[in-house]
Amino acid sequence: MNEKVKVPAGLKRCPKCGYYKGECIQDGKRWIISCRCNLQICKRCNKPVFRYRIGSNIYDEHDGSCWHVPIIAAWAHKCSDGVKGQLKNSALINLRTGEDLLHGGKSD
Repeated sequence: MNEKVKVPAGLKRCPKCGYYKGECIQDGKRWIISCRCNLQICKRCNKPVFRYRIGSNIYDEHDGSCWHVPIIAAWAHKCSDGVKGQLKNSALINLRTGEDLLHGGKSD
């Protein structure tokens, strides 16, 4: 079964990253969907913490559903040297407010 999923009205592909973004209604809920641009970066290794922006909503074009990316997804991050759990000494910064989402408060 290889049916094409209908993309909800209001979503369009980002010209920079190719993922969907915009606003849509799905199952009676209003979603603000983010693309993969502006990912949070690990302060320790300078790599993205997760493949999607933590705390955002995404559209999965394979199953046609909108999903929320919870902050707990950041704990799956492992720096290239194999250290896991380094987020205790790292920051996950909200670029709009400067808030450290892992530890609360403003970052330095």
